[in-house]
Amino acid sequence: MDARSTVMAAHAEHDVSPDQFEPGHPLDEQARRHSLDYFIVQWGVSASLVVGERIALDAEIPLHTNRNFAEFLDAEGQPIAEYESIHHRDETLVGIGDLRLGARYRVRRAPGLHDWSLDLRAGLRLPTGGIQPDPFSLGRAGKEHQHVFFGAGVVRPGLGFQATRVGLAHNVTFWGDAQVALSSNRHGYRPSDVFQGGAVISRLVGLSDWRVRLEPQVYYETIARWSDNDSPNSGRWEALLGAGVTWTGSPDWAFDVLTKRAIYRKVEGGQLDFPLVVQVGVQRRWTAWEPGQ
Repeated sequence: MDARSTVMAAHAEHDVSPDQFEPGHPLDEQARRHSLDYFIVQWGVSASLVVGERIALDAEIPLHTNRNFAEFLDAEGQPIAEYESIHHRDETLVGIGDLRLGARYRVRRAPGLHDWSLDLRAGLRLPTGGIQPDPFSLGRAGKEHQHVFFGAGVVRPGLGFQATRVGLAHNVTFWGDAQVALSSNRHGYRPSDVFQGGAVISRLVGLSDWRVRLEPQVYYETIARWSDNDSPNSGRWEALLGAGVTWTGSPDWAFDVLTKRAIYRKVEGGQLDFPLVVQVGVQRRWTAWEPGQ
């Protein structure tokens, strides 16, 4: 079983188009720009069950907490005090995400140290997380709405692989994942397809229980859609670099911390900016698939 927490601070700003002006506000009192800050904590609790020598079953449920802060700016870029908005507000949102179920098959078992093992993965994201109606249509109609939600509302299949080489001091893993949406949900939302891959390079620190890790990663997502319209804050290329440490107190317990930062980003439309991502993980192993066996 693995419990993992990801902590992120994000910021976004965007101009307000006339069709999204607030109802009940005179034209000269309309906010012309929205400035948004988010403090996001994502929890992932996962478990694996080994079936035979080559097959393992996986399950993961994500939990989300978002603390959102909204500021509204006038035409001169000055904050408007006590501004009531149908679009954004100061609030805390809590909910579960989409459950992931999957299976792994070990194509190649490494016979010993410095040999490679290869696992193939397949799975589904099930629509257990909450969804929302099209916020942009509601905004044009002058109705209050929510931009933040934790589910996709559709089943999303995925495929992946993991290749691992275990040594006395150095471990190397290469991995890749693809997840696609085959349809839109009942509100007309079609989530992004996501393709990502990377490496995990770790090394023992002396003869201790500590390992240092370097994790380069590439990430690509397609633009999400609301019916016939592109969804802002979707569609991007990223190259990320992570660095962290892992402490293994015993064969059954492990603790790790990882920081991750984008070193290249190309985005479509308005995007949230994540200056730094911090992940904290605790692993409790009852039975596991040891790399290299």
